[in-house]
Parts: sequence; structure tokens; C-alpha cells
Amino acid sequence: MSRLCKLRSAMAAGLAVVMAMAFAGQTAIAAVCGGQSLLGKLESEDPQLYQQVADEAASTPNGEAVLWKVTGNGTAAPSYLFGTIHMTDVRVATLSDPVKQAMGTVKVLALEVLGIGDKKAQQSIFTKRRDLVLLRGGSLWRYLEPGMQNSVARDLQLVGISQIVARRLQPWVAAVALSVSPCESKRQHTDHPMQDQALAIYAKERGIEVVGLETMAEQFSVYSSMSIKEQAIFLIDVARLSDQMHDFNETMIQSYLDRKVTWYVPFINAITGRNKTAAEKEVKVNYMTALIDKRNVDLAERTEAVLKTGNAMIAIGAYRLPGEQGLVTLLRKRGFTVTAVN
Repeated sequence: MSRLCKLRSAMAAGLAVVMAMAFAGQTAIAAVCGGQSLLGKLESEDPQLYQQVADEAASTPNGEAVLWKVTGNGTAAPSYLFGTIHMTDVRVATLSDPVKQAMGTVKVLALEVLGIGDKKAQQSIFTKRRDLVLLRGGSLWRYLEPGMQNSVARDLQLVGISQIVARRLQPWVAAVALSVSPCESKRQHTDHPMQDQALAIYAKERGIEVVGLETMAEQFSVYSSMSIKEQAIFLIDVARLSDQMHDFNETMIQSYLDRKVTWYVPFINAITGRNKTAAEKEVKVNYMTALIDKRNVDLAERTEAVLKTGNAMIAIGAYRLPGEQGLVTLLRKRGFTVTAVN
């Protein structure tokens, strides 16, 4: 399964924090993001490769739903696990009827990271923990080949980060910033709530307590703990896809809406895997173990404490749910009964 895709999904929540300052003070942007789903294009242009993607998707467990009911293991009452997508598109930011029905029984909403969309909280982390986002010396550009420096600088400018700011950023920050299209970046940091924010707003309007499973500092620390070499390889990987990011974003949204959550991972692997060097693949395996698998174990532990109180909604990135190391499997191993709802 594609480590790049999982990392991009895991870092999507961090993007909201990283980019907050870049768009501070801008007025609302009434943008409609374009792009086309590339799954259909792959099916028509390369049926054999498409079938390989379909087969891998089918072999990945727990990909048939994004909303799950959680019972058993001493829970006081049923709770829910909801896989979110960190996008502002109205098709996902508008909560579905099954999610609203589940929220009708909920007393606490636990988000993956609390504070997304809170500009004061976001700016505070930049002020207090600059060590997590800024290089301790040197320039970002030294980690890129000369031919790539201009394109990365241009792409960062499109999402609101000037060259003066960009040169001081750790590579992971730049990679996160480029992981969505410029259109989506602007929407996220103006008046367009991501699905996670829409869920939090819905909860607060109904008097439901909203908590976070991780703090911003914890999330940033995980990313910053990668070596600069590892961060640079991830940045290069993302930069190679930047011209198609609208289409990749639309593919992610469509796979989510169609409940083909397990399709996006092998799709990205099929599209991008041919361009990776052996060194890039090796580095990616090493840091993904820490960034994805270990974090899932930690999140499962924190989730368990919330679930046992009952009447809870756990909202975590959808691409963390399926798979042998996904949260559905990890919660079942902890003794919970996890049943697909929608």
C-alpha cells in the first residue's frame, strides 16, 4: 500500500494549522475547485492497471464504510467511529443523514486534533513552538535540486507562502502545504469549513462537548521528528504531483463519496510508484512506520478511554480506519465490536 498516500492523509489536518498564518487577513474566497477523478481515466486508459488497483482495494479490510458503530468491551453505551476527509467541498462538508442521526445520541465529539480553524490557537503554536516548523539553520532550497527550486517556490507562492517565509520552513511544512490544490488551500483558510470543522460546529450548536485526541504540538512534533533528509524526500515526492493536485484531490473526494476508501491508496501507488528511486522507497518505509502505524496505535489507546464512557463520536481521518493496522482492526483487537453503518 502507498506510504505516500497515507502520509498525505495523515498530514492533512496539520495543513490547516500550517497554512493559517499565510492566509491571515484575507477575505472570503468564493472558489469552486476543479479537477476530475482519475480512477475513471485509469479504467479507460489502462484496464489492467485499474484491475490491479481494484484487487488491492478489495483485499484491504474494513473499507466498506466511513461510519462505524462501536459497542462491547465494557462500554456504558454505544459510540461511533467516523472517518473524515479534511476537505471543504460541500459534498463532504455537508453532514450526511446517518452522521446526523448518530450525533443525536452523542454527548462528546473527539476530533483527531482540536483547534483546526481556531486562528488564535494556530498562531500560538507558531509563536511558542517555532522549533517544530522552522529550520535551525540554512535554507529549504539546499535540500532541492536547482531545477526543482523554482517550481516549489512557485507552488508555495500559489498557496500563500512567500519565498522569504518558505526558505526558513522545515521541508515537511512545505510538503503539507503542497498536499492540496491552491484552490482548496484558500478555501480551508477563509470561510469554508472542512468536514471536521463542520462536525465540530454541528456538535457545539447542540451542546455536545468537543475534545481532541491529540494537541497541535504533539502532531507537529511527530512530523518534525523526521530527519531533514526524510522530510526532503517527502517534499520532492509531493512537488512532483503538484500540477495534478486538483485531480488528485477530486479523486480522493470521489473515492470517499463512493465508499471506495481503500481504492485511493493503491491508486496513488500505481500512478506514482514508477517514478520513485530505491532510496526514496526505503526512506519512506522507515518514517511511515513512525508517522502512521505508531500514531494509529497511540490513537487507538486514547480512543479506547473515550469509547468506554459511551455516547461518543470519534472523528479521525478516513484513511486511518481500514487495513490491518487501521483503527477498526486495532479497536477490535482491544475487545470492541465495530460494525459498519454507512
